[in-house]
Amino acid sequence: MSVTSQYIHGRTKVDFQSTLALMLLLVCGLAPSLNLNAAPLSINGLATYNNLTKDYYVASLYLSQPESDAQKILNLKQHKQMKLLVTAKRWSPRAWTKQWQENIAINNELPHQALLKKLELFTTILKGNLLAGDLILINYEPISGTQIFINQQRVLVSSDMALFNALLATWIGKLPPSRNFKKRILSLATDKQALADTQKLYSAQVSKKRMNAIKHWLFTPEQITKMEKDKRQKSQRLHFLKAQQQALKVTEKAALEVQKLELAAQAQRLIKIKKEQASQLLIAKQQRQAQQIASQLKRDKQIRNAKLKNEKESKLENSYYKNLYIWQLRTAIRDKISYPAWAREFNQEAIIDVSFTINTKGKVIEIEADEDKAPKLLIGEVVKSIESTSGQIVPPKKLKGSNWKVSINHSFNLRSKVQSILVQPAKPRHLL
Repeated sequence: MSVTSQYIHGRTKVDFQSTLALMLLLVCGLAPSLNLNAAPLSINGLATYNNLTKDYYVASLYLSQPESDAQKILNLKQHKQMKLLVTAKRWSPRAWTKQWQENIAINNELPHQALLKKLELFTTILKGNLLAGDLILINYEPISGTQIFINQQRVLVSSDMALFNALLATWIGKLPPSRNFKKRILSLATDKQALADTQKLYSAQVSKKRMNAIKHWLFTPEQITKMEKDKRQKSQRLHFLKAQQQALKVTEKAALEVQKLELAAQAQRLIKIKKEQASQLLIAKQQRQAQQIASQLKRDKQIRNAKLKNEKESKLENSYYKNLYIWQLRTAIRDKISYPAWAREFNQEAIIDVSFTINTKGKVIEIEADEDKAPKLLIGEVVKSIESTSGQIVPPKKLKGSNWKVSINHSFNLRSKVQSILVQPAKPRHLL
């Protein structure tokens, strides 16, 4: 495969007007935003993808800051986006599946089962032909994970970055469509080809007809009718609730006026009673004093009990957040541990115990492991998994302290993958 704009060694001459037009288009902001709170994206590079001399789409990569190192882009845990504008008159499901599966296979290691299933879904997602002007967005954000849209219809979701990187590797991995394609994705060109590709992206508008076509891939006509009906009912319900809320405010206001009148009447009755009980003033005063003393004693007792309760709950709460954080760390670390290939070849087995200290930013500041008690390959795998979580899981804000020591053990057994169960700590009752 090759891209339409061929790689040319040496200095490329670009006329001033074309370069100026390209930069104006880029300044206008081509990167779509799916999350208004996400960091703004700018175009990092774009190129035309073709196969067997047929152009299929304009590919563009958006990042928060320009980056030309492919590995750094793949490691980047920030908002990033791939955009594909279909330029082929017809892109069949069969061609889609063949191209993506071949490119994924030659640029990625065999993934875990969950990712493999997502990739299979992606490569077989088409239920009909893609047409020129169709738009595919592959978006990653740390909070929402990876989301894939075809003509503004969400078709696939993954909670992590693995799906995004597996697809991005087909552009900037070891075996991209061509050297020139990868170069143009990693560094924004300013030649005539880049201008033409940019103008296509800038002028692309997805029709409502194509949006509905994709929707019919995802849902049956009955489901679409039901969705529209539910939307109308939801709108009607919202209107009803607003009217009900307004009526409730009026009712509450009227009830407040009635309550004020009742309180005023009650005050008048109390004045009358006090006048009638003038002869018993001294007794009433003594009774009130006694009640005040009793109330004060009761309040003092309540304050003491509340203070003791708060201290107890504070200790329970801090213990819970500490145990919860340690559980989260152990779970995340365990998920990253895999059996080293050489250790399997050497039939190495052991239960690895490693302890480490972590600070308030979630960063590992010290790791302790006895390398004399177990194979270094197995210890190294656990240590590597610990280091890879450094800074990723931040301690709860309510957890008191400046650093915490955590221990983890992992069983490497060639006959069994079963590990000790990590039980999530239960919340104290006062937090439920």
